[in-house]
Amino acid sequence: MAEKTIFFKGLNGIRAIAALSVLFAHTTMMLGDFGLNAFIFGTYDDGNPKATLLAGLGVSMFFALSGFLITYLLLEEKKTGNISVKNFYIRRVLRIWPLYYAYMILSLLTLIKFTEQTINSTILFYIFLAANVPFIIGTAIDFISHYWSLGVEEQFYSFWPWLIRRGGG
Repeated sequence: MAEKTIFFKGLNGIRAIAALSVLFAHTTMMLGDFGLNAFIFGTYDDGNPKATLLAGLGVSMFFALSGFLITYLLLEEKKTGNISVKNFYIRRVLRIWPLYYAYMILSLLTLIKFTEQTINSTILFYIFLAANVPFIIGTAIDFISHYWSLGVEEQFYSFWPWLIRRGGG
């Protein structure tokens, strides 16, 4: 018997707002590279562009959506029996890892070929899905520095199904 796909069409609008917020913020912050004003929304006291707030809101929306959807799916699975943590991880690996590692490899090859940046031991954080660590300590690798949010999500996935499985619901 085929599993029924759960889809919340109302969330597409929120996804679009979140994606556009991040895209617009990053585009705005890069305007300076083209001789344009990257501070069209103003600056904070520390000199950073206020567009960073828009990016933060978009990413927060993505985290909230992801947390809601994963929790909902786990609770639905729990209603029909026990949560298969193994199947949960297999689904996550098949959905995320192929693109994650393919993009990382292509980015690193591009970085090595066309820039003078060297790849050091920081790469281990990216390989082991902890890309938020180099982002936090200021050693993020160009072209994949945005992987910090994937690191946060993967770490969330590492414990959340276990908590839902053991908890109420």
